[in-house]
Amino acid sequence: MAQASETNASASRRRTAFDGGALLLTTVFWGVMVPLTALLLEHFDPWLLAGARYVVALPFLWVFVALARERIPWRELPAGRVAALGAAMALFSVFYTIGIAHSHPVTASVILMCGPIVASIMARFLFRTPLDRTLLLALPVTVAGGIIVAVGAPGRWGGGMGLGGGEFLLVFAQVCWTWYSMRAQQWLAHLGQIRLSTLSSSAAGVWMIGLYLLLWALGVAGGPPASLPFDMAAVLVWISLTGVALSIVLWHFGAATIGVPQAALFLNLQPVVAALTAAALGSPPSWLQILGRFIVMAGVLYVQVTKLRSGAYGR
Repeated sequence: MAQASETNASASRRRTAFDGGALLLTTVFWGVMVPLTALLLEHFDPWLLAGARYVVALPFLWVFVALARERIPWRELPAGRVAALGAAMALFSVFYTIGIAHSHPVTASVILMCGPIVASIMARFLFRTPLDRTLLLALPVTVAGGIIVAVGAPGRWGGGMGLGGGEFLLVFAQVCWTWYSMRAQQWLAHLGQIRLSTLSSSAAGVWMIGLYLLLWALGVAGGPPASLPFDMAAVLVWISLTGVALSIVLWHFGAATIGVPQAALFLNLQPVVAALTAAALGSPPSWLQILGRFIVMAGVLYVQVTKLRSGAYGR
């Protein structure tokens, strides 16, 4: 009995480490995607780019399904629920892209770092999940560190920090993503995370194509770019592969075991990744950004180490 218990505990720790690594990699992909999306917005209409990322990502996701040799149970598939998950993901993509385009960078960073708060509140009301004490202790630390990273960016305060109109869309985006993440695990976890990710992303792609065509017909959205430089086309493919296809699958693997509120805490590392990306592109960090990085990493590591020691993940 003791040996079996020790074996189970060891397997749980390995699974926790794997899921933590998956979420860290997701954070890297999404953190790098932010400045790359800003580059693409110089060539793309925001409404078109919101959908194009998912449409380009779909072939990669279906390749993942084929490589995993996972068949889709089409006859038993809950089509209504898949459509609802796709709609939530589509709304997230639209709200996020338009919100970023019309928000001050500092204000947007602060709002996006409140994702764990949104996830904790929604978990409480949707599933009556008690608030995690470890998360409650780490959340203020990571949010404060992320704000320091965002505020400490060189020249970030030059134009003031007023509202640009997109901040409310970023809040809605977080609500949509949290609802999608929680309901996806509740409704489709039995299909496996790869099929879950592929089916919901495919539905999202259909919703976003339909929305874009409607807005384009009404004159709200612009048409595709007349020409696209090769490097920008490569950037679009890259963020579609890493920021959408791989990240969604990795996100679900982590969230399935750790839980959405705890997984959302990892996303507060995104300002750290964005600052490192800026440094690699020739913009050295300020001392505030360096301080903020250590604070954010301390908060995330506190949760991860605490859960590993207690074996709380995977129970």
